[in-house]
Amino acid sequence: MTRKSQKEEELNFANTASKLLGESWKIEAAPNEIEWPDLLVTRDGKKFGLEITQIFISEAHPGFKLQETESFRRKLLQSLAKKYYGISNVPISLKINGEFSKHIFEQLITNILYVVKESKEFEMKTFSLADGATKVHVSRLPDHFVKYSRWQYVGDSVGWVSTVPLQEIYRAIHVKEEKIEKYRKNIEDIWLLLVLDRTKNSGRAQISNSIEIKSTLFNEVYVMSYPQEILKARRGCCSEL
Repeated sequence: MTRKSQKEEELNFANTASKLLGESWKIEAAPNEIEWPDLLVTRDGKKFGLEITQIFISEAHPGFKLQETESFRRKLLQSLAKKYYGISNVPISLKINGEFSKHIFEQLITNILYVVKESKEFEMKTFSLADGATKVHVSRLPDHFVKYSRWQYVGDSVGWVSTVPLQEIYRAIHVKEEKIEKYRKNIEDIWLLLVLDRTKNSGRAQISNSIEIKSTLFNEVYVMSYPQEILKARRGCCSEL
């Protein structure tokens, strides 16, 4: 994932959190991410810094390998998009399912170019490669979607759901706390948003009805099961980070 696409994803997560909380946030990128949190948020006239991190299922969990596979497929999709836009300037949205590897890129590109040539804007067309092992859905987009490349491998968006262990949450908090004192030189109020992306297999874990933490350097900690629900972590006397 490029830094630009990662920032877009962070902004999307922050906007979703705002809506789930029923609040109106003004969200902006920080001056830099060495001395500042990921985002700056203005809420009810007051500004706070927002750190965002995704929780993936741990290495001991089957979902860890799924996360590695998803990362590999994202890189393949980026390579395919780069190859396509090196030939055509027509922006498209693409979803692919089944066998997907570099050795079928030429077949994919040939079919995509043919389908797009015959398509109208926002019209979705589907094709399969000769052996039927790969299925592709392509939609032609308006010209202002220049080099649109948020393409998707459909198989990474379905799967099982489990409950995320609290230790995963505690570990994520610890990691993010390492830089918080540096951030506080610029902004005092800093929140942490932990995200389980349930649109991906590696994030398909539900959160408990309540999350209790003993102590943290963050002013507030929220856990979001994207894109459906968000929960504020409570401070308790018995939990251990």
